[in-house]
Amino acid sequence: LGRMSRFSLIGFLSDGTLQGLRQASRSAHPVRKSIWSSSTLGKFHSPIVDQLWALRMAEQENGAPECEVCSRTPAESRTEVHYQFSSNPMLGEHYRNPWGFVRMGRILEDLDALAGTIAFKHARPRAPKHLMLVTASVDRISLLHNCGTDKDMALSGVVAWVGRSSMVISLQAHSDGVRGGREPWLEADFTFVARDPATRKSAQLNPLEPETDEERGTFDAVAKRVEAKRALRKSQGMCETGRTEEIAELLREAQPALQMPALADAGKVLMSATRQGNAFVCQPQHRNTQNRIFGGLLMRRAYELAFSTAFMFSGSRPQFVDVDNVDFLAPVDVGDLLKLESCVLYTTPKQVVQESTRNVVVRPPEVHVEVVASVARPQDYTSQVSNTFAFSFSVPEANEIKRVLPTSTDEAARMLARRHVEESPRAATSTTTPK
Repeated sequence: LGRMSRFSLIGFLSDGTLQGLRQASRSAHPVRKSIWSSSTLGKFHSPIVDQLWALRMAEQENGAPECEVCSRTPAESRTEVHYQFSSNPMLGEHYRNPWGFVRMGRILEDLDALAGTIAFKHARPRAPKHLMLVTASVDRISLLHNCGTDKDMALSGVVAWVGRSSMVISLQAHSDGVRGGREPWLEADFTFVARDPATRKSAQLNPLEPETDEERGTFDAVAKRVEAKRALRKSQGMCETGRTEEIAELLREAQPALQMPALADAGKVLMSATRQGNAFVCQPQHRNTQNRIFGGLLMRRAYELAFSTAFMFSGSRPQFVDVDNVDFLAPVDVGDLLKLESCVLYTTPKQVVQESTRNVVVRPPEVHVEVVASVARPQDYTSQVSNTFAFSFSVPEANEIKRVLPTSTDEAARMLARRHVEESPRAATSTTTPK
């Protein structure tokens, strides 16, 4: 029977059996729906994601009374999760990278799950029935110190600012092994927006009522950053028209490498030569509580590709510095074919940050990597960008780093736009070299 052709096998089956098979095929979607039960959510991600999503499901089943708008305090959304590495060696193995530090891609997954849980707690009781929460962007995730897995650590976060339909979640990571847990080793800001599930238009969020001077100070500081971010985006559009000469100069500098590669400067490389990429089909195990692909997974896969791109480019192990301007432009669904494409946008040479008669602080070379995620539909010959990521890595073991040159107007514009963001006042004050 195993060697029969499919035509022989069909002929071997009775009419009743064939009818049953056709009926089973037509009912495939209900079967798939039953497999994607809520009981499996988080089980295919990290243990911390599992814990956070279980907390979210418990909040959802809490049965709080309905209300139109309910003011919330920061304390009501404050959430903390603990990593008991000292008493759970298997948990430590789950998060350890090859060099003994915390695996950053896993932390990105957990940060996304934590931010979503905090946003959900603030939006209760209208979410998720009458309010849909969507990750709009990751404003910045900065590594302040390296962290190992030999000491316990914790992630914590709170709603820091709320507008009419958007809110900013501030997150921190502490570890007993990093300055005794007194200072965070990582900081992050996530922006969520509220949508009406029926109309998909913006919806009003619960207002935030800070109670302490510290909370009010944080609220005002984040409000200023939100306004600065909006102004920066407007200025980017205005600056594009004034960058014609800069773009032309970059393209002229790239001509020797394009036209006479054998005579090109060995310290310069074309952006097209730095590209890396991969693709994968999004599986049911990758979904989140809204049955869309988990944003934390996308960040982890983008980070791992960016890390590999920086490693291949620099020739020595890079060290994560930060990721910012992560934009969630379109949802990704189960079954989608997702393409991840990366390139080195530009590099920063070694710099002396502070110099005195007693102390010299040198910032190592940095590699700035762009990752673009796109949902490809080969059957329709179409592709849509779903996410963009901007990663920065330092290369402590490198004394020199090659300069990247664009080969097209689009590449030059992307390079200059990214530099403009990095040189903005907030970027200049918030970026810290990991110690």
